[in-house]
Amino acid sequence: MDSQRKSYTAEFKLKVVLESMQRDTTQEAVIKEYGISSSMLHRWKKEFQQYAADSFKDKRDPKQKTIAQGYAPGESPDDLKKIIGNLTVQNAHPKKSLGAVGKWKTVEKVELANQLCRPNGPYPKTQVALALGLARGSLYLPRKQAQKDKKGAVVIEAWHEKDDTMGHRKLGKLMNMGKNRVKRVMKKDDITARRKRQKYVYPGKSKSTVPNLLREPEKIGEQISQLQEKRQTIPGLENVMFSDIFEIQLADHTKVRGCFALWKQTRHILAIAFENHMRAELVVSTINLVSSAIPAAIFHSDQGSQYGAEVTRSVLLQKGFIRSMSRAGTPTDNGYAERFVGQFKLSVAERRHYHTLGEFLQAAEDWVNFYNERRPHEGLGDLSPDQFARENSFPLAEKIRLSTATNRISIQANAALAAASVA
Repeated sequence: MDSQRKSYTAEFKLKVVLESMQRDTTQEAVIKEYGISSSMLHRWKKEFQQYAADSFKDKRDPKQKTIAQGYAPGESPDDLKKIIGNLTVQNAHPKKSLGAVGKWKTVEKVELANQLCRPNGPYPKTQVALALGLARGSLYLPRKQAQKDKKGAVVIEAWHEKDDTMGHRKLGKLMNMGKNRVKRVMKKDDITARRKRQKYVYPGKSKSTVPNLLREPEKIGEQISQLQEKRQTIPGLENVMFSDIFEIQLADHTKVRGCFALWKQTRHILAIAFENHMRAELVVSTINLVSSAIPAAIFHSDQGSQYGAEVTRSVLLQKGFIRSMSRAGTPTDNGYAERFVGQFKLSVAERRHYHTLGEFLQAAEDWVNFYNERRPHEGLGDLSPDQFARENSFPLAEKIRLSTATNRISIQANAALAAASVA
């Protein structure tokens, strides 16, 4: 991962913050225009609100100047210089003359000593070290933790450019860094993962339903008898493919519906398709996109009418899948699919406004491939689906290339642009 830090001037930051506060613009528009992340803009605005008032304080008043610099009365560098200047090497109890400085942490004392012992400074290191109760050798060791934390924050923001919903656990795996250290750096630099409130809307009930084979595996044999080709063995519950339909809106309130197929064993997204309707053809398109290299097994969905349509049942029989449906009004029966829908909406659909369908589809394709190839999954031991499949000799999912039904919105023209963006 490229950790090259982008450098922004103070004038640029001020311009971005002031523009984001205008009534005739939105934060999403500013982020897109200037190519920055949402966490970066949030941090700049917070710093602006915190320090803007200091510009109007009276700089002539020494006390106001000390407070404006963030020091308590009697603890500014100028005050401490006076204290240390009155000390001598022969002072037997230098700490008693330091007042509140004696209560400082060692790190804070070292930072103060480095300020006083700068090149060609007025105080020798021996005198400063003795006065502050420090070892002289500690003044020759530059602290590197702050630099390391800053580099870590740059890498975190770079990963958040791909998916800003990842927390410290997933980022720690991607960065080969301890999760607690990542958490500390995120807190220090005010970097947060984007979250959403959970909600669920039940889409309806199919006229043709089948039992939930995941809860009633003894009924798998009954479903196998309906297949055109009889099986000698009954598939295990790990060979399950979950599917669901969801809806998102573009910036102009155009509704786009999506359908996907998720393989439980590796958490791969095997296929995903988008349309401007949510008829059964959308589900059929998704099923036809599933690679033949994936073992045909249980196809589990909710009781939406699209999954009970005759054309859907026919395609599933041809593919050799065994149908399974959740209980009515029970989204927890299709938990894997519901979890992916929520994650996709948070990571892609709700991240920013999409003004064209092609813009949304390109972002969706990039993120789904990132989901399959790199994004850690706690259920897989913090491995990505591709990494888990390689370690356990499972087949890999093909690269996702978004497509829709042939008689509807076609995005094949965007294939070259989408491929370039992934590469």
